[in-house]
Amino acid sequence: MSLDRGRGVLSGDVPDTEPATARMNHPGPGPLDDEPDIVLRDAGPGDRNFILDSWLRSLRQDVRAPAQLFYGHYRPLVTRLLDSGRARVHLAVDGADPDYIASWLCATNEGDSWVCAVHYAFTKNVFRGFGLCRRLLGRAHLAESDPIDYTAPGSTAEKLAEKFRAANYVPLEKWLES
Repeated sequence: MSLDRGRGVLSGDVPDTEPATARMNHPGPGPLDDEPDIVLRDAGPGDRNFILDSWLRSLRQDVRAPAQLFYGHYRPLVTRLLDSGRARVHLAVDGADPDYIASWLCATNEGDSWVCAVHYAFTKNVFRGFGLCRRLLGRAHLAESDPIDYTAPGSTAEKLAEKFRAANYVPLEKWLES
């Protein structure tokens, strides 16, 4: 595992540091909790490795390709998007532990130009069904009636297409060229 700390690019598994360990071992909402104590915030530099790793690992479940081909294709695209400044990552975090990420959404909403896109959404299994993605869409100023592009293939794209009536799939590599 190597980590280029200068650029914050992950080139292996999440490093075994205290924050990463805390993120992976968090118990999630308790069995009696109606709803977890969640706070929304924008991603910071310290969140990048978790976002990149969870994005690629989750997407890999939908894209059937040898690991070397998959990561060789998607890691540069996702890194380019995150570095472009066009997309923002919105987080749903534990209210008691703001370093613990329960869900996140990477989206672009360029206002007047009508260039709206949802690039990826990720929610840990124990937090599914609490409406976190819907709350993150609101933070990104996207409504389910908005026309959007979505740039991820697979099951995440299918869920987004169900939510957004005016959804249009554009592969990430083509979207980055626009």
